Amino acid sequence: MNKNISLTAIHTFTVVSQTLSFTQAGKLLHITPSAVSHQMKQLESQLGVQLFHRKPQGVQLTAAGKTLQQHANSGMSQIQHGISQSQFSSQKDKLVIAVIPSLAQ
Repeated sequence: MNKNISLTAIHTFTVVSQTLSFTQAGKLLHITPSAVSHQMKQLESQLGVQLFHRKPQGVQLTAAGKTLQQHANSGMSQIQHGISQSQFSSQKDKLVIAVIPSLAQ
């Protein structure tokens, strides 16, 4: 198994697993459905498991896909929280004073 799994592919997977559509996921991510499909095929190849049952009207998660969905959603949530916290902590070090121009002179 490839240890360098793309965070972008995991994020794309979380969107596909919520929408159950490569087309809808592509719209939300501003990429083509073909790019979504390619990322998902590559992720499945790297993991060595099938994540989706592909059907004409959309996709369904396999058992492996459902397991990954739970952990990927949790992981992405933690990453987003970490990003927010790091941005907040860097803003605490700044002091911004807003005054009208005549007072600043």
